[in-house]
Amino acid sequence: MALSADMLTSPPVVRRGEFASVVREGDGFQIMTRGRVLEDGSAEEIVRVRLSSRKIVRAVVLDSRTLRIVGQGE
Repeated sequence: MALSADMLTSPPVVRRGEFASVVREGDGFQIMTRGRVLEDGSAEEIVRVRLSSRKIVRAVVLDSRTLRIVGQGE
């Protein structure tokens, strides 16, 4: 049996519906809050997250408990 691309995908590190810490970093500051993950994601993938303010942002999966918000130009 030959390997196909879908056989080589990484398993999800975060799953839809889970809560995770969401970090936003900038020059000289770091803000951390909690958010609900809106889609499954593997390490280094970008997923959508709903913050407590109900705002939906995109964030990269760092590990099973931490996501980093990505902004425009990132």
